[in-house]
Amino acid sequence: KKNEDGTWSNDMEVHLTSWHNRPFRNITKQEVLDRFEVLEKARPARNFEVLQPVSRTHQMSFKFASSAFNFIIARNELDVKEDLRNPFDILSTRKKWKKTKVRSRFVDFNKAEFGKWWKAVEDYDFCKHLVSDYIMFSLLQVGRSIDAAPLKWKDVDLELKRVNYIDTKNGEEYIFPMTTKVYEIIKRRKDLNKDTVHVFDYEDSKTGHVPQDCQHHFKVIGARSGKKISHHDLRRTWATAARKLKIDERMIDYCLKHTINDVNAHYFVRNEPEILAAMQSVEDFFISTVNKAQEEKQEVEA
Repeated sequence: KKNEDGTWSNDMEVHLTSWHNRPFRNITKQEVLDRFEVLEKARPARNFEVLQPVSRTHQMSFKFASSAFNFIIARNELDVKEDLRNPFDILSTRKKWKKTKVRSRFVDFNKAEFGKWWKAVEDYDFCKHLVSDYIMFSLLQVGRSIDAAPLKWKDVDLELKRVNYIDTKNGEEYIFPMTTKVYEIIKRRKDLNKDTVHVFDYEDSKTGHVPQDCQHHFKVIGARSGKKISHHDLRRTWATAARKLKIDERMIDYCLKHTINDVNAHYFVRNEPEILAAMQSVEDFFISTVNKAQEEKQEVEA
């Protein structure tokens, strides 16, 4: 329950039974509605140690469950000769879905926070700058964590200065050129990881490579710089800079690996110099912004 000062406190403890072993036909609309109403008031087990109701996670869980029902109903309905219903439809009927707040967090290069954040990342020496290199690489290659973290050396061409993204989210393959700083990062990782499978090799990880989200490391860097972000915010930071530089929107979408559904979709594959020019211009903008901030800081201190 919410207190008068705006904080939250526990009012009661609720134990919910598992539905994993329940036949899907036996789960009723009322049960779905009751459970949803409990969870929209509940405190999650993990919420950065903040006591407050769930705001988004429970909705995602119910969305996934509803999708699972739709998937199996479409495949089983004719076989079982039943007019099956999705009990999760009651949430739409009762207008329980809340619109997800669009996230807009990024590292603002119009403020001093960008220079502080950039320096904090560069100075972060965990495991011979493994995380530092991973974060910078992700930012400058506009990489999703699922593409950057498990990147393998077989998909990197140091001679041609290319990175090949094979198994991407939208199923397309991409060949991205290396900008100046990206090449430095890749070269440094190669010198450190000559005989490894992954570019961002981390032997203490179950996967053999750096963790995709690096939540702990983003938290440490945030504490040092005053700006805490997530991996996905790196893509938003790059895209915001690209738009400021007036880079073509289609080029931005390509670099973000968004699906381009028109006859010119393959145009970018054949124009690697243009892709490099766009990515290098953003990198140069970031570096010049950091250098300018450093110069202004030195003038103030002098």
